[in-house]
Amino acid sequence: MTTAASATETRVETAPRENTLLEVEDLRVEFHLRRGIVKAVAGLSYHVGRQETLAIVGESGSGKSVAAHAVLGVLNELPVHEIRGSVRLSGTELLTMPERERRTVRGDRLSLISQNSSLNPVFTVGWQVGEPFRIHRGMSHSQSLKHAAELLDRVGIPSASTRVNDYPHQFSGGQRQRASIAMALALGPDVLIADEPTTALDVTIQAQIMDLLTELKDENGMGLILITHDLGLVAEAADRVVVMYAGREVETGTAEEIFTSPAHPYTRGLLRSIPDVTHKRDHLHPIMGSPPDLMQPPAGCAFHPRCEWATDLCSVELPPVQSLGPGRAASCHRLEEVAGVSHRD
Repeated sequence: MTTAASATETRVETAPRENTLLEVEDLRVEFHLRRGIVKAVAGLSYHVGRQETLAIVGESGSGKSVAAHAVLGVLNELPVHEIRGSVRLSGTELLTMPERERRTVRGDRLSLISQNSSLNPVFTVGWQVGEPFRIHRGMSHSQSLKHAAELLDRVGIPSASTRVNDYPHQFSGGQRQRASIAMALALGPDVLIADEPTTALDVTIQAQIMDLLTELKDENGMGLILITHDLGLVAEAADRVVVMYAGREVETGTAEEIFTSPAHPYTRGLLRSIPDVTHKRDHLHPIMGSPPDLMQPPAGCAFHPRCEWATDLCSVELPPVQSLGPGRAASCHRLEEVAGVSHRD
């Protein structure tokens, strides 16, 4: 695996950097397979500050989860060909950090809640939630179990002092996800990455989990990165949004800007393809076609084969990221035209 901390493209400054905890610049991840090289992430930049929720959205295969795992440094077991760019946590570069040091950061200052509860069925929940205390803090089992009970109580598990002795199969789906949140929060991380944290849960439990994450973010002064394809979740929880397509960021802005005045055709398509009870529509407008093969992506703008605004230029030249104001940017050759038309038309 090769890493580098230099960017290869000119970036547009999209927001001030006060209170920034995590800053990612021009992140690129390529997988080396027998059939060729997959450009899973082809240029992603974002930052997240204290008590801020940043949502990274896109279809399956857009690269959003791969990017998160690259930030965490947990792609070593995969056929990674190259990771480039810069990932800075409170100003400290992570991509060039030795793996031993990286492990001390992971879980301690930077933590992950995965899409599905990752609890091991053969160990008690208390043993697993207490593991970070034993590994990173050198605590005994009894000490770690006490902290585990406190964490489980904090995330809303009833009778936590006795439930620490239960196994994952004795917890409901929502309780298992709460236990995973407790494990991720054990050491008080600066930044928490939640990768599709509510996908397997029913709507009521989804709302409870997101309310809990927001409450814990504000209480602990964390930055929260929410990776999801659920735009309803984004509308409720996010402060800012990065929209990804085919490994690239195509639009970024506040949640309000993204939902009320989307500037990129892909973002417009995402919003038009979901029901909106506040505006009368005869039918939904799905995005036609499928996401591209990232081993052989289209020339120019990767979205052009599916884009109703595409021109000949779009098929040969990658559009630059253009600023639309403080904290607002998009990548489209016809940006002014697209941004000037309501996505509800």
